[in-house]
Amino acid sequence: MSRFADGLRRNHRLRRTYLALRTIAAVQPAHRFVLDLATNRSLGTYRARRTGQLVSFRPRLDLQVAREQLTRSGYLPPSEVRTALGDFHPRRVLDLGANIGFFALSVIARDATAFVVAVEPDPDNLAILRRNVDQNSFGDSVDVVAAAAGTQVGRTLFAAGIRELSHVTDSADGIAVDSVDFFDLAAGCDHIKMDIEGGEWALLRDPRLADLGASTLVMEWHHRNAGVDDPAIEAEKLLRTAGYQVVHCGREGGRVGELWAYRPTP
Repeated sequence: MSRFADGLRRNHRLRRTYLALRTIAAVQPAHRFVLDLATNRSLGTYRARRTGQLVSFRPRLDLQVAREQLTRSGYLPPSEVRTALGDFHPRRVLDLGANIGFFALSVIARDATAFVVAVEPDPDNLAILRRNVDQNSFGDSVDVVAAAAGTQVGRTLFAAGIRELSHVTDSADGIAVDSVDFFDLAAGCDHIKMDIEGGEWALLRDPRLADLGASTLVMEWHHRNAGVDDPAIEAEKLLRTAGYQVVHCGREGGRVGELWAYRPTP
């Protein structure tokens, strides 16, 4: 399986075909998605087989996100975390890097009483995120925040228009977007999902992390902005210093990986 995964990463065409096939099996009507994919439709709307929710996405451009979130219940805790926490039902969730909203939708699918604060600064992603919230009548369950997560309120430059890879930047080519204080948003949240393409390091290195009230956190760490040779170990060190236990869920060549962090119950 690992050899197959390595082959997918090396062969762009093979990987796209694999993602497309997985997505075809996850939406209905499948034939409409195939037609939209073949004609390079800019945006399509389908029904997710797993949840029954309406989902809009860009057929060719959002295949990675669709495969991750529509073919499995995205960001579910690994067995070690489930064993430590028991019944995992977060009631207020902070979604940093909400993208087009599939994680927020999956939270509501698992628990209709949950509330999600979905933070996304990219204008293109944001438009589809809002569409996905509205067409499922989730306006009372999902609060969309059009901003980048940071350590203070203000404005920041953002490399937009690259879908799930959009990120905060120092480049003058970036667009100016609002930034919000992550720690203000996190107040009252019991679970945090973080996938912000290198923006996580400023948050993890903020001393207020030790006072974070969330009992669980799942994040994708990135080599960008890490400033160290081993970002996985650095993320674990920072979270453990803040009082969390850490479980790694995969690493891809030291460039990106996923981990879960949780505060042990007394």
